[in-house]
Amino acid sequence: MNNINEDLIKYNTYIKVDDEFVACLREENFDKKSDRWLDFYPTDQFIELLEKVNNIITGAIREKTIRIIGSFGTGKTFAALTLKKILESSEDGIVEYFKRYQDNEKLCKLKEKYIQQSSKKIVTINVTASMGITSIEEMIDFIEDEIIKILKKKNMSISYDQTIVHLLKNKLSVPAKVHINDEIIKNQQFDGKSIDEILSEMDDENVDPDMRNKLRGDLIDFCEDKGLFIKKSQIIRNFKKWIGDIIKKNDISAFFFIWDEFQDLLEKINNLSDFQEHILGAADEKFFFVPITHVGDMNIDSGSIKKIRDRYESINIDLPDSIAFQLIGHAINPDKLDDNKSEEWKELRNHLSEPLEKAQTTIANKVKVDKDVMNKLIPMHPYAAYLLKYIAKEFQSNQRSLFQFFSEVK
Repeated sequence: MNNINEDLIKYNTYIKVDDEFVACLREENFDKKSDRWLDFYPTDQFIELLEKVNNIITGAIREKTIRIIGSFGTGKTFAALTLKKILESSEDGIVEYFKRYQDNEKLCKLKEKYIQQSSKKIVTINVTASMGITSIEEMIDFIEDEIIKILKKKNMSISYDQTIVHLLKNKLSVPAKVHINDEIIKNQQFDGKSIDEILSEMDDENVDPDMRNKLRGDLIDFCEDKGLFIKKSQIIRNFKKWIGDIIKKNDISAFFFIWDEFQDLLEKINNLSDFQEHILGAADEKFFFVPITHVGDMNIDSGSIKKIRDRYESINIDLPDSIAFQLIGHAINPDKLDDNKSEEWKELRNHLSEPLEKAQTTIANKVKVDKDVMNKLIPMHPYAAYLLKYIAKEFQSNQRSLFQFFSEVK
Protein backbone atom coordinates (compact mmCIF):
# COMPACT_ATOMS: atom_id res chain seq x y z
CA MET A 1 0.00 0.00 0.00
CA ASN A 2 2.30 2.69 -1.31
CA ASN A 3 0.06 5.73 -0.84
CA ILE A 4 -1.57 5.02 2.53
CA ASN A 5 -0.11 5.23 6.00
CA GLU A 6 -1.54 2.10 7.68
CA ASP A 7 -0.97 3.52 11.15
CA LEU A 8 -3.40 6.38 10.40
CA ILE A 9 -6.17 4.42 8.69
CA LYS A 10 -9.70 5.09 9.90
CA TYR A 11 -12.45 3.28 8.10
CA ASN A 12 -14.87 6.19 8.49
CA THR A 13 -12.60 8.12 6.12
CA TYR A 14 -13.96 5.89 3.38
CA ILE A 15 -17.21 4.29 4.51
CA LYS A 16 -20.19 5.48 6.49
CA VAL A 17 -23.78 4.39 6.97
CA ASP A 18 -26.30 7.11 6.13
CA ASP A 19 -26.55 9.61 9.01
CA GLU A 20 -30.29 9.82 8.40
CA PHE A 21 -30.89 6.08 8.78
CA VAL A 22 -34.10 5.33 10.67
CA ALA A 23 -34.97 1.90 12.02
CA CYS A 24 -38.75 2.14 11.67
CA LEU A 25 -39.37 3.90 8.38
CA ARG A 26 -42.43 6.08 7.79
CA GLU A 27 -43.24 8.36 4.88
CA GLU A 28 -42.73 11.53 6.94
CA ASN A 29 -39.08 10.68 7.73
CA PHE A 30 -38.55 9.04 4.35
CA ASP A 31 -39.38 12.36 2.67
CA LYS A 32 -36.99 14.39 4.83
CA LYS A 33 -34.28 13.32 2.41
CA SER A 34 -35.67 13.98 -1.06
CA ASP A 35 -33.41 11.48 -2.86
CA ARG A 36 -33.58 8.72 -0.23
CA TRP A 37 -35.51 6.50 -2.63
CA LEU A 38 -32.56 6.48 -5.03
CA ASP A 39 -30.59 4.54 -2.38
CA PHE A 40 -32.99 1.60 -2.39
CA TYR A 41 -31.10 -1.38 -3.76
CA PRO A 42 -33.18 -3.23 -6.40
CA THR A 43 -33.31 -6.82 -5.19
CA ASP A 44 -34.86 -9.51 -7.37
CA GLN A 45 -38.03 -9.27 -5.29
CA PHE A 46 -38.29 -5.51 -5.86
CA ILE A 47 -37.72 -5.98 -9.58
CA GLU A 48 -40.54 -8.54 -9.58
CA LEU A 49 -42.72 -5.93 -7.84
CA LEU A 50 -41.88 -3.36 -10.53
CA GLU A 51 -42.65 -5.89 -13.27
CA LYS A 52 -46.07 -6.73 -11.85
CA VAL A 53 -47.01 -3.12 -11.18
CA ASN A 54 -46.12 -2.23 -14.77
CA ASN A 55 -48.21 -5.14 -16.05
CA ILE A 56 -51.15 -4.00 -13.92
CA ILE A 57 -50.92 -0.42 -15.23
CA THR A 58 -50.67 -1.54 -18.86
CA GLY A 59 -53.48 -4.08 -18.49
CA ALA A 60 -51.27 -7.12 -19.10
CA ILE A 61 -52.53 -8.25 -15.67
CA ARG A 62 -56.25 -7.57 -15.33
CA GLU A 63 -58.69 -7.45 -12.41
CA LYS A 64 -55.90 -7.86 -9.89
CA THR A 65 -53.88 -5.71 -7.55
CA ILE A 66 -50.72 -6.20 -5.46
CA ARG A 67 -50.13 -7.28 -1.91
CA ILE A 68 -46.71 -7.00 -0.27
CA ILE A 69 -45.76 -9.50 2.42
CA GLY A 70 -42.72 -9.58 4.67
CA SER A 71 -41.45 -10.04 8.20
CA PHE A 72 -40.17 -7.25 10.44
CA GLY A 73 -37.00 -5.58 9.20
CA THR A 74 -37.01 -6.99 5.66
CA GLY A 75 -37.39 -3.59 3.97
CA LYS A 76 -40.96 -3.94 2.71
CA THR A 77 -41.85 -0.39 3.79
CA PHE A 78 -38.75 1.01 2.06
CA ALA A 79 -39.67 -0.99 -1.05
CA ALA A 80 -43.24 0.35 -1.06
CA LEU A 81 -42.14 3.97 -0.57
CA THR A 82 -39.56 3.61 -3.35
CA LEU A 83 -42.25 2.17 -5.62
CA LYS A 84 -44.41 5.22 -4.79
CA LYS A 85 -41.56 7.58 -5.72
CA ILE A 86 -40.91 5.75 -8.99
CA LEU A 87 -44.59 5.94 -9.95
CA GLU A 88 -44.67 9.67 -9.15
CA SER A 89 -41.30 10.52 -10.69
CA SER A 90 -40.51 12.53 -13.79
CA GLU A 91 -38.53 10.97 -16.62
CA ASP A 92 -35.34 12.52 -15.17
CA GLY A 93 -35.90 10.77 -11.84
CA ILE A 94 -36.51 7.43 -13.54
CA VAL A 95 -33.34 7.79 -15.60
CA GLU A 96 -31.31 8.66 -12.49
CA TYR A 97 -32.56 5.62 -10.53
CA PHE A 98 -31.91 3.16 -13.35
CA LYS A 99 -28.52 4.72 -14.10
CA ARG A 100 -27.45 4.22 -10.49
CA TYR A 101 -28.03 0.46 -10.85
CA GLN A 102 -27.15 0.11 -14.53
CA ASP A 103 -25.15 -3.07 -13.90
CA ASN A 104 -28.37 -4.86 -12.96
CA GLU A 105 -29.57 -6.32 -16.26
CA LYS A 106 -32.96 -7.45 -14.92
CA LEU A 107 -33.74 -3.96 -13.66
CA CYS A 108 -32.58 -2.22 -16.83
CA LYS A 109 -35.06 -4.20 -18.91
CA LEU A 110 -37.79 -2.16 -17.19
CA LYS A 111 -36.21 1.26 -17.79
CA GLU A 112 -38.06 2.19 -20.98
CA LYS A 113 -41.34 0.90 -19.58
CA TYR A 114 -41.12 3.18 -16.55
CA ILE A 115 -40.00 6.12 -18.67
CA GLN A 116 -43.26 5.62 -20.58
CA GLN A 117 -45.20 5.44 -17.29
CA SER A 118 -43.68 8.76 -16.17
CA SER A 119 -45.72 10.59 -18.81
CA LYS A 120 -48.99 9.20 -17.43
CA LYS A 121 -51.13 10.65 -14.65
CA ILE A 122 -50.57 8.17 -11.81
CA VAL A 123 -51.74 9.00 -8.28
CA THR A 124 -50.33 7.22 -5.23
CA ILE A 125 -51.20 7.34 -1.54
CA ASN A 126 -49.25 5.65 1.26
CA VAL A 127 -50.81 5.39 4.71
CA THR A 128 -49.88 3.70 7.97
CA ALA A 129 -52.93 3.86 10.19
CA SER A 130 -55.32 1.62 12.02
CA MET A 131 -55.78 3.38 15.36
CA GLY A 132 -59.46 3.92 16.06
CA ILE A 133 -60.64 2.01 12.99
CA THR A 134 -62.81 -0.90 14.10
CA SER A 135 -65.25 -1.41 11.23
CA ILE A 136 -65.38 -1.53 7.45
CA GLU A 137 -67.47 1.66 7.44
CA GLU A 138 -64.77 3.54 9.34
CA MET A 139 -62.14 2.04 7.08
CA ILE A 140 -63.90 3.20 3.90
CA ASP A 141 -64.44 6.61 5.45
CA PHE A 142 -60.69 6.86 6.18
CA ILE A 143 -59.81 5.85 2.60
CA GLU A 144 -62.23 8.41 1.16
CA ASP A 145 -60.79 11.14 3.38
CA GLU A 146 -57.22 10.37 2.30
CA ILE A 147 -58.24 10.38 -1.36
CA ILE A 148 -59.98 13.74 -1.01
CA LYS A 149 -56.86 15.20 0.65
CA ILE A 150 -54.54 14.10 -2.18
CA LEU A 151 -56.98 15.34 -4.84
CA LYS A 152 -57.08 18.76 -3.18
CA LYS A 153 -53.29 18.81 -2.95
CA LYS A 154 -53.04 18.09 -6.68
CA ASN A 155 -55.87 20.54 -7.57
CA MET A 156 -57.90 17.75 -9.15
CA SER A 157 -61.64 17.57 -9.57
CA ILE A 158 -63.48 16.18 -6.53
CA SER A 159 -66.96 14.72 -6.27
CA TYR A 160 -68.49 14.14 -2.84
CA ASP A 161 -71.47 12.15 -4.09
CA GLN A 162 -71.52 8.54 -2.90
CA THR A 163 -69.07 9.19 -0.02
CA ILE A 164 -69.98 8.15 3.52
CA VAL A 165 -70.15 11.81 4.60
CA HIS A 166 -72.58 12.53 1.75
CA LEU A 167 -74.73 9.55 2.76
CA LEU A 168 -74.70 10.66 6.40
CA LYS A 169 -75.92 14.12 5.44
CA ASN A 170 -78.75 12.63 3.40
CA LYS A 171 -79.79 10.32 6.22
CA LEU A 172 -79.84 13.17 8.73
CA SER A 173 -81.83 15.54 6.55
CA VAL A 174 -85.53 16.41 6.94
CA PRO A 175 -87.91 14.75 7.89
CA ALA A 176 -85.76 12.60 10.21
CA LYS A 177 -83.69 15.57 11.32
CA VAL A 178 -85.96 17.08 13.99
CA HIS A 179 -86.55 13.81 15.83
CA ILE A 180 -82.93 12.65 15.63
CA ASN A 181 -81.52 16.09 16.48
CA ASP A 182 -82.98 15.91 20.00
CA GLU A 183 -81.47 12.47 20.58
CA ILE A 184 -78.06 13.56 19.31
CA ILE A 185 -78.02 16.62 21.60
CA LYS A 186 -78.79 14.36 24.57
CA ASN A 187 -76.06 11.87 23.57
CA GLN A 188 -72.99 12.49 25.73
CA GLN A 189 -70.49 11.44 23.08
CA PHE A 190 -71.48 14.46 20.95
CA ASP A 191 -71.05 16.99 23.81
CA GLY A 192 -74.48 18.55 23.33
CA LYS A 193 -73.86 19.46 19.67
CA SER A 194 -76.70 19.60 17.16
CA ILE A 195 -76.74 17.77 13.81
CA ASP A 196 -75.83 20.98 11.97
CA GLU A 197 -72.86 21.61 14.27
CA ILE A 198 -71.61 18.03 13.89
CA LEU A 199 -71.91 18.09 10.09
CA SER A 200 -70.13 21.45 10.02
CA GLU A 201 -67.20 20.05 12.04
CA MET A 202 -67.00 17.05 9.74
CA ASP A 203 -66.35 19.43 6.82
CA ASP A 204 -64.03 21.78 8.73
CA GLU A 205 -60.40 21.15 7.69
CA ASN A 206 -59.20 23.20 10.68
CA VAL A 207 -60.51 20.49 13.00
CA ASP A 208 -57.90 17.85 13.89
CA PRO A 209 -58.17 14.97 11.34
CA ASP A 210 -58.24 12.33 14.08
CA MET A 211 -61.10 14.19 15.78
CA ARG A 212 -63.02 14.40 12.51
CA ASN A 213 -62.52 10.69 11.88
CA LYS A 214 -63.73 9.87 15.40
CA LEU A 215 -66.75 12.15 14.96
CA ARG A 216 -67.73 10.42 11.73
CA GLY A 217 -67.23 7.02 13.31
CA ASP A 218 -69.43 7.94 16.27
CA LEU A 219 -72.08 9.29 13.94
CA ILE A 220 -72.00 6.15 11.81
CA ASP A 221 -72.50 4.02 14.94
CA PHE A 222 -75.35 6.28 16.11
CA CYS A 223 -77.14 6.07 12.76
CA GLU A 224 -76.79 2.29 12.67
CA ASP A 225 -78.28 2.03 16.17
CA LYS A 226 -81.26 4.10 15.00
CA GLY A 227 -81.73 2.06 11.84
CA LEU A 228 -80.93 5.05 9.67
CA PHE A 229 -77.92 3.74 7.82
CA ILE A 230 -77.66 1.73 4.62
CA LYS A 231 -76.08 -1.69 4.39
CA LYS A 232 -72.34 -2.19 4.56
CA SER A 233 -72.24 -3.74 1.09
CA GLN A 234 -73.97 -0.65 -0.33
CA ILE A 235 -71.31 1.64 1.19
CA ILE A 236 -68.59 -0.38 -0.51
CA ARG A 237 -70.40 -0.44 -3.85
CA ASN A 238 -70.87 3.33 -3.61
CA PHE A 239 -67.14 3.70 -3.02
CA LYS A 240 -66.35 1.77 -6.18
CA LYS A 241 -68.63 4.03 -8.22
CA TRP A 242 -67.24 7.15 -6.52
CA ILE A 243 -63.57 6.36 -7.18
CA GLY A 244 -64.40 5.31 -10.74
CA ASP A 245 -66.03 8.70 -11.41
CA ILE A 246 -63.03 10.55 -9.92
CA ILE A 247 -60.57 8.60 -12.06
CA LYS A 248 -62.56 9.33 -15.22
CA LYS A 249 -63.06 13.04 -14.46
CA ASN A 250 -59.35 13.56 -13.80
CA ASP A 251 -58.11 11.29 -16.60
CA ILE A 252 -56.04 9.26 -14.11
CA SER A 253 -54.17 6.32 -15.64
CA ALA A 254 -53.80 4.45 -12.34
CA PHE A 255 -54.52 5.13 -8.67
CA PHE A 256 -52.52 3.15 -6.07
CA PHE A 257 -53.61 3.20 -2.42
CA ILE A 258 -50.81 1.58 -0.38
CA TRP A 259 -51.71 0.66 3.21
CA ASP A 260 -48.70 -0.27 5.37
CA GLU A 261 -49.17 -2.30 8.55
CA PHE A 262 -52.52 -3.54 7.22
CA GLN A 263 -52.03 -6.63 9.37
CA ASP A 264 -53.45 -4.72 12.35
CA LEU A 265 -56.78 -4.21 10.58
CA LEU A 266 -56.92 -7.80 9.39
CA GLU A 267 -56.79 -8.83 13.03
CA LYS A 268 -59.31 -6.23 14.24
CA ILE A 269 -61.96 -6.58 11.51
CA ASN A 270 -63.03 -10.21 11.29
CA ASN A 271 -64.91 -10.16 8.01
CA LEU A 272 -63.33 -8.26 5.14
CA SER A 273 -64.88 -10.38 2.40
CA ASP A 274 -67.26 -7.63 1.15
CA PHE A 275 -64.43 -5.13 1.24
CA GLN A 276 -62.07 -7.46 -0.63
CA GLU A 277 -64.64 -8.28 -3.27
CA HIS A 278 -65.75 -4.75 -4.12
CA ILE A 279 -62.54 -2.81 -3.45
CA LEU A 280 -60.54 -5.23 -5.52
CA GLY A 281 -63.29 -5.00 -8.10
CA ALA A 282 -62.39 -1.33 -8.35
CA ALA A 283 -59.33 -2.45 -10.29
CA ASP A 284 -61.71 -2.32 -13.26
CA GLU A 285 -61.77 1.43 -12.61
CA LYS A 286 -57.94 1.62 -12.35
CA PHE A 287 -57.97 1.85 -8.55
CA PHE A 288 -55.51 -0.55 -6.92
CA PHE A 289 -55.56 -1.21 -3.17
CA VAL A 290 -52.12 -2.45 -2.04
CA PRO A 291 -52.00 -3.89 1.51
CA ILE A 292 -48.67 -4.55 3.26
CA THR A 293 -48.76 -7.29 5.88
CA HIS A 294 -46.39 -9.29 8.05
CA VAL A 295 -47.73 -12.72 7.12
CA GLY A 296 -48.98 -14.46 4.03
CA ASP A 297 -51.96 -16.77 4.29
CA MET A 298 -51.73 -17.42 8.03
CA ASN A 299 -54.91 -17.02 10.08
CA ILE A 300 -57.07 -16.92 6.94
CA ASP A 301 -59.66 -19.59 6.17
CA SER A 302 -59.14 -21.75 3.07
CA GLY A 303 -62.07 -20.20 1.17
CA SER A 304 -60.75 -16.69 1.68
CA ILE A 305 -57.22 -17.76 0.71
CA LYS A 306 -58.42 -18.84 -2.73
CA LYS A 307 -60.28 -15.54 -3.26
CA ILE A 308 -57.24 -13.53 -2.18
CA ARG A 309 -54.93 -15.47 -4.48
CA ASP A 310 -57.34 -14.93 -7.34
CA ARG A 311 -57.40 -11.16 -6.76
CA TYR A 312 -53.84 -10.34 -5.68
CA GLU A 313 -50.42 -10.63 -7.24
CA SER A 314 -48.42 -11.33 -4.09
CA ILE A 315 -44.82 -10.20 -3.57
CA ASN A 316 -42.86 -11.72 -0.70
CA ILE A 317 -40.16 -9.39 0.61
CA ASP A 318 -37.77 -11.46 2.69
CA LEU A 319 -34.09 -11.29 3.50
CA PRO A 320 -32.20 -14.43 2.46
CA ASP A 321 -28.48 -14.36 3.18
CA SER A 322 -27.55 -13.54 -0.40
CA ILE A 323 -29.76 -10.43 -0.45
CA ALA A 324 -28.65 -9.40 3.06
CA PHE A 325 -25.05 -9.44 1.87
CA GLN A 326 -25.87 -7.36 -1.21
CA LEU A 327 -27.72 -4.81 0.92
CA ILE A 328 -24.91 -4.53 3.50
CA GLY A 329 -22.38 -4.09 0.72
CA HIS A 330 -24.56 -1.44 -0.91
CA ALA A 331 -25.03 0.38 2.41
CA ILE A 332 -21.30 0.67 3.16
CA ASN A 333 -19.87 0.78 -0.36
CA PRO A 334 -18.20 4.20 -0.69
CA ASP A 335 -19.64 5.12 -4.10
CA LYS A 336 -19.67 8.87 -3.37
CA LEU A 337 -15.95 9.34 -2.69
CA ASP A 338 -13.86 11.70 -4.79
CA ASP A 339 -11.46 10.07 -7.26
CA ASN A 340 -8.41 10.14 -4.97
CA LYS A 341 -10.23 8.64 -1.98
CA SER A 342 -11.91 6.08 -4.23
CA GLU A 343 -8.56 4.82 -5.51
CA GLU A 344 -7.17 4.74 -1.97
CA TRP A 345 -10.13 2.66 -0.81
CA LYS A 346 -9.77 0.17 -3.67
CA GLU A 347 -6.12 -0.32 -2.75
CA LEU A 348 -6.96 -0.70 0.94
CA ARG A 349 -9.82 -3.10 0.28
CA ASN A 350 -7.63 -5.31 -1.91
CA HIS A 351 -5.02 -5.34 0.84
CA LEU A 352 -7.60 -6.32 3.48
CA SER A 353 -9.13 -9.04 1.32
CA GLU A 354 -5.97 -11.13 1.20
CA PRO A 355 -6.14 -12.54 4.77
CA LEU A 356 -9.91 -12.95 4.43
CA GLU A 357 -9.83 -15.00 1.24
CA LYS A 358 -10.45 -18.40 2.86
CA ALA A 359 -13.33 -17.09 5.00
CA GLN A 360 -14.78 -15.25 1.99
CA THR A 361 -14.76 -18.42 -0.09
CA THR A 362 -16.42 -20.44 2.70
CA ILE A 363 -19.26 -17.95 3.23
CA ALA A 364 -19.65 -17.15 -0.49
CA ASN A 365 -20.22 -20.85 -1.22
CA LYS A 366 -22.66 -21.16 1.67
CA VAL A 367 -24.88 -18.20 0.74
CA LYS A 368 -24.28 -18.46 -3.03
CA VAL A 369 -22.84 -15.03 -3.83
CA ASP A 370 -19.81 -14.13 -5.89
CA LYS A 371 -16.44 -12.72 -4.80
CA ASP A 372 -17.38 -9.14 -5.74
CA VAL A 373 -20.24 -9.16 -3.22
CA MET A 374 -17.90 -10.46 -0.52
CA ASN A 375 -15.32 -7.75 -1.27
CA LYS A 376 -17.95 -5.05 -0.82
CA LEU A 377 -18.49 -6.24 2.76
CA ILE A 378 -14.96 -5.25 3.75
CA PRO A 379 -13.99 -4.18 6.43
CA MET A 380 -16.60 -6.55 7.91
CA HIS A 381 -15.31 -10.06 8.45
CA PRO A 382 -17.39 -12.55 6.37
CA TYR A 383 -18.36 -14.52 9.50
CA ALA A 384 -19.54 -11.32 11.24
CA ALA A 385 -21.66 -10.38 8.23
CA TYR A 386 -23.17 -13.88 8.16
CA LEU A 387 -24.11 -13.78 11.86
CA LEU A 388 -25.41 -10.20 11.81
CA LYS A 389 -28.71 -11.03 10.11
CA TYR A 390 -29.52 -13.73 12.65
CA ILE A 391 -28.60 -11.55 15.63
CA ALA A 392 -30.80 -8.74 14.32
CA LYS A 393 -33.68 -11.17 13.73
CA GLU A 394 -33.73 -12.17 17.40
CA PHE A 395 -34.47 -8.57 18.33
CA GLN A 396 -37.32 -7.97 15.88
CA SER A 397 -39.81 -7.45 18.71
CA ASN A 398 -37.78 -4.39 19.67
CA GLN A 399 -37.96 -3.16 16.06
CA ARG A 400 -34.22 -3.55 15.63
CA SER A 401 -33.34 -4.28 12.04
CA LEU A 402 -30.11 -5.55 10.55
CA PHE A 403 -29.19 -2.04 9.47
CA GLN A 404 -29.95 -0.54 12.86
CA PHE A 405 -27.35 -2.88 14.33
CA PHE A 406 -24.95 -1.96 11.58
CA SER A 407 -25.44 1.81 11.91
CA GLU A 408 -25.04 2.02 15.68
CA VAL A 409 -21.61 2.84 17.05
CA LYS A 410 -22.27 1.42 20.53
